[in-house]
Amino acid sequence: MSQHDSEIHDSKGTADADDELDAVTTEFEAGDSDEDSLGGFDESDANRGKRDGRADGGGGLTEAVESQMRELVAFISESLVDEPDQVRVHGEVEDGQLRLELTVGPDDVGKVIGREGRTARAMRTLLATSAAKQRCRVNLQILE
Repeated sequence: MSQHDSEIHDSKGTADADDELDAVTTEFEAGDSDEDSLGGFDESDANRGKRDGRADGGGGLTEAVESQMRELVAFISESLVDEPDQVRVHGEVEDGQLRLELTVGPDDVGKVIGREGRTARAMRTLLATSAAKQRCRVNLQILE
């Protein structure tokens, strides 16, 4: 098979794939226009809140959420440091956002920050994910 023949063969294969994709897309779009495509499932904001365990459909910063976030930071930090009894986590609400301040022993600061800040970034990511589930925001500061 020459190079020209293989290019024609490849372009036919691509055209067939495009036709199949168009057919699937058309079927999908047709399914969306049908009102019963979800089997009558209609999830309003109130239902979504009940599913998540929040009766009012909202989330936000409560004392329980604040306590959870402090415990999470303390648990992670105590697992990393040599002197877990010196780990202190203080939290305060500021503009609807929880600000956590982590204090550890002088020799353990580098352990909670990590190389190039990777450990601190990972803790902040975990906090942000956990806070997003509760529909609130958390800011972690590591004090030296």
